Amino acid sequence: MDATPATDHDIDVVFARLDPESAREIDLAGSDMAQAREMFSRLASIGQADAIRHEGEVLAVFAWSVRDGAIETGFLAKERFFRPDIPSVRFLARHFRALQDRCGGIPLVSHSYSQRASAPRWFDLIGYDLVASNGPCRTYRLPKRSAAPQR
Repeated sequence: MDATPATDHDIDVVFARLDPESAREIDLAGSDMAQAREMFSRLASIGQADAIRHEGEVLAVFAWSVRDGAIETGFLAKERFFRPDIPSVRFLARHFRALQDRCGGIPLVSHSYSQRASAPRWFDLIGYDLVASNGPCRTYRLPKRSAAPQR
């Protein structure tokens, strides 16, 4: 797997075949497809969104913004991203930590509206802590990282 800066085309590819659970999460978050698409496009235009690929195929888009001393995230994927043969958890753990390092080690915060039974385990395997639960929303936090050693 790899990640590259997301383009509008990458975002369109994911939205065209969006996982039904991801579509439900947009609704539970109080948004709609047009608003979500616009947010990902806006963040991509300023270099704050990545296309996640496996064997060359765009499977997901990940976007972020820094607010109040933390990296706030957004994530949407095609259904194939969640298959067991895709090494997504391991890849995302490395990718999120690299993003934290680029942003000075600040915490990374993700809000999940997923009803997928495996979602809490995924967050746990990546290293997140569950910090709040409010209705259908669970807020996870990847703790602050120490600065990388200087060479």
